[in-house]
Order: sequence, then C-alpha cells, then structure tokens
Amino acid sequence: MEFCKAEASDRDAVVALWKSVIGDRFCFWDDDYPGEREADSDISSGGLYILRDGKEIAATVAVLGHNEYESVPGVVARPGVREISRIAVSHPYRGHGYGGVIVSCVCKVLRESGAVTVRLSVAERNLPARRTYEKLGFLPVAEADMYGGHFFILEKSL
Repeated sequence: MEFCKAEASDRDAVVALWKSVIGDRFCFWDDDYPGEREADSDISSGGLYILRDGKEIAATVAVLGHNEYESVPGVVARPGVREISRIAVSHPYRGHGYGGVIVSCVCKVLRESGAVTVRLSVAERNLPARRTYEKLGFLPVAEADMYGGHFFILEKSL
C-alpha cells in the first residue's frame, strides 16, 4: 500500500469510490455529496490523500481547508487544529484496518506540518469507524445532529 496525495488523474477513481459507498448503512452521503466539486477542490488544495494498492484506490481522506465543526456547541476553537473528512474505504478493502491506516498516515502528515490536534466527525451508528478512531486515540468532545443523523465530534492530540 502506498499513502500519497491524490493527483488530478485520480479524480474519477476517487469520486467512483465515494459514490460506491452511498447507500451503505453507515453512510450519510448522497448523490450530490461528495462528488466532482469536492474532489476538484480537495485535489487543487493539496488536501486529498489516498491509499493506493497498485492502480486501485483503497481509501481516501481529505484535510479540510477550514474548521467546520467549530460551530458545534462544545467544540472549542483554538490554533493548531486541523479537520479531516471524506474518509472512505473501498468495499474490497474493508475489514482489514485500512481506515485506521489512512487516518494514521494523515495524522502524521498533519503533525509534521505543525498541527497539534486533529478533529473529525463520525455517525453515532457507525460503530466500526468509531472503534477505529478510538483505537487511534480520538476522544469525543461534542455531539451534534447534522447531515440527517446524530454525530460525535472526535479529537486527537498530535
């Protein structure tokens, strides 16, 4: 497996991976989000990372250019916080720890770039992802009803 920044040539495969998870019981995404617009933005900002298995994209994670969860009650705005989103693992790669691998890799990149904390949201009902994030040291700091579901906001000190 290779962890790297996504390039423009990866765009269609990334969008296809995102679309492939829509309808899964833990997924709140729909046909409009995420899509080409988010992929283009993430790639052009240098914030989209992938886990590649040869030519296949096994997983994705995006580093957001803004801190959207700071508007959630209980979430404290402070310097050095980076938020990640659009974490997805392709169906053939699920259940093998690749979600944790890609999140760990992006945390390392963020720490090396000067971030002191990483924040993400996870659906209350997404027990596999919640367990993964907790094993990686993420702790709940707030809860919010958003995107049509109940979510936990988790943070990890780097």
